[in-house]
Amino acid sequence: MLQANPDLSSFDLRNIMQETATYRECTYMFANEPCIEDLIPKNRQNNVYGHGHVNALPSVLESASQDYDLNTNYSLNITTSPGKYNRIHLDKGDSVSIELSEGMDSIQWRATHLRDDWSFLHSYEHETTATITHKDIIHNLEHLPGIELIGNQTISIRAIKGTEASTIEVVNIYIMSADFEETSIVDEMGGSTMLAMGLIIGLLMAIAAFGILKYLGSEENELFSQEEVKDSVDN
Repeated sequence: MLQANPDLSSFDLRNIMQETATYRECTYMFANEPCIEDLIPKNRQNNVYGHGHVNALPSVLESASQDYDLNTNYSLNITTSPGKYNRIHLDKGDSVSIELSEGMDSIQWRATHLRDDWSFLHSYEHETTATITHKDIIHNLEHLPGIELIGNQTISIRAIKGTEASTIEVVNIYIMSADFEETSIVDEMGGSTMLAMGLIIGLLMAIAAFGILKYLGSEENELFSQEEVKDSVDN
């Protein structure tokens, strides 16, 4: 029931199970002797104390329909292959890929923590595919108090169209890194490598400058020689 609707409180869960339970008559309890409470229509007290028969499927369907009407024709599938321990391992730049049965109005997702709430996937644009990135998940989790970012996490995903929602897909993931910032070239290559590249570039520039100066010097000497020859002829 909580997988179908993580927003439900314990009071909501009890009420839903009560409302969808099958009433069990008192004759089951005391050697088939009838009970006056059997005459009460939809006697909730009977189910409160566990004498009723809880129906799992109606309870789950009712839980899923608390916010949106459940439409089983809408579906979404996770296409990212799980890794070790049947979890999707996410590092910087990775993402969870989603395939939908049809274009929807929006996609919502949340971590299965009591303090979390449904978030819209802002990158989704009514297509049949979507992705939840490592950065999206870290952004969401880092605002939850007392949550370790690195490690096992579980997220729930659903698609919304109008007042109806798809079934909820639950994904087990493993966050390998909490860092999602773009790494600069300096960070990736290291300071020593960049220093070596700088020295090489400086050396090449010095060689080029020396070559230019040498060329200009030779041109000047040639011009000076031509002027000397001209002066000698004139004399």
